[in-house]
Amino acid sequence: MDDSSHTLHSYFVDLRRWSPGFSADSRLAWIKIIGLSLACWIEENFIKIAEHWGTFINSENCIFEEAKSFLNGCILIKTEVKGKIYEYLNIKISGSDHLVLVSEVLDFEDQPAEISSYSDSDDILSGDEEDSEIPLECGDESLAEG
Repeated sequence: MDDSSHTLHSYFVDLRRWSPGFSADSRLAWIKIIGLSLACWIEENFIKIAEHWGTFINSENCIFEEAKSFLNGCILIKTEVKGKIYEYLNIKISGSDHLVLVSEVLDFEDQPAEISSYSDSDDILSGDEEDSEIPLECGDESLAEG
């Protein structure tokens, strides 16, 4: 758009008219990581898990000392995944296998306050356990069971 004073320029870096050949290669998505052991509740572990689907942008509730709850941590990623992210992932903690659920946040009410993105895709990539394993560095092993 030629009018640089247009209100939309305050929200977007670049505005272009739509053309039939246009497609977005990536998008922003908040994902929840549910079921991570308290012994592993450090931001680096949440990032390591999230990078399975995209590039880390931001986090919320992923630092043990600052956590508001221990139900889940949220990570904002830039991803090329087109459908909804919803997978069980096998992680290794001190040589033992543990499953965590990674689920994309689609409701505005459930998203962290800092940045909201929305996708109305109902496609679920996988409801099955992912084959790859992600080893995590964890602290106090007595918390690993809780």
